[in-house]
Amino acid sequence: MPDVTPTPAPTAEVFSVQAAVDGTLEIWEQVLPYLKNVGLAILYLVLGLIFIALVKRTLKRVLTKSKKVDRGLASFVVSAVDISLKALLLVGIIATLGIETTSIVAVLGAASFTVGIALQGSLSNFAGGVMLLLFKPFKVGDYVECQDYGGTVVDMNIFSTILDTFDKKRVIVPNSIMSQGPLTNYTTNATRRVDITVGVDYDSDIDETKKVLAHVITSHSKVLLDPAPLVRVKELAESSINFTAYAWVKTEDYWDVFFDLNEGIKKALDRNSIDIPYPHMTIVNKNK
Repeated sequence: MPDVTPTPAPTAEVFSVQAAVDGTLEIWEQVLPYLKNVGLAILYLVLGLIFIALVKRTLKRVLTKSKKVDRGLASFVVSAVDISLKALLLVGIIATLGIETTSIVAVLGAASFTVGIALQGSLSNFAGGVMLLLFKPFKVGDYVECQDYGGTVVDMNIFSTILDTFDKKRVIVPNSIMSQGPLTNYTTNATRRVDITVGVDYDSDIDETKKVLAHVITSHSKVLLDPAPLVRVKELAESSINFTAYAWVKTEDYWDVFFDLNEGIKKALDRNSIDIPYPHMTIVNKNK
């Protein structure tokens, strides 16, 4: 008669290990798709940033080489494209992670009013930048003044305009200020007029003084003869006869001519014994 040995029943430990394995496999099956999505999202992020950097570099190079595109416009376009592409990349990554983009759009729509209030300054600057690009009151390299801010335009982005002052201070002015306030552009025209006022003593001969001033102005190599320089009596002041002298120059020569004429006029008046009146103070010692 064969020996039949009964099979032992599974113990509690076997059931516990099996349950743990089954639970781990179940969790892994649920987590694996998310890990896959996270991996794809990271890959898309890296590739997307590389792609955006290449687009920015190519676009900047093309716009910079084009003589028809202003440097300020090129900077604005590159900045706007960069932000737009990064926003699209963010939406794509969110979709890759399995998050419903429609829900995000709904939340953003509900919060748009609050965000608009919080970012109204930035939105105003962006709108100001668009207005500056449309009307082009200045370009990179121009010297401008606007609401107590003055300097040479070195760059412009979607939110601000960057100026360098004469003493090389960097001033960042919001585009809302540049677009809304009165703006003076000193270098947009090819020529500028140098205005100088000179006061001489009442004993001075008017015709002789005009001749001396005209000679100094016309002798300067950077003064343009068309339009012709002008020297006239401006006013009869309390203690002096005030002459005004106009000289047209190329815009880039303005300050050289301005300083040279002031120095040359003083020397010429001294050589011709024409006095420039100035305040005198007499101190009387009453104790003597």
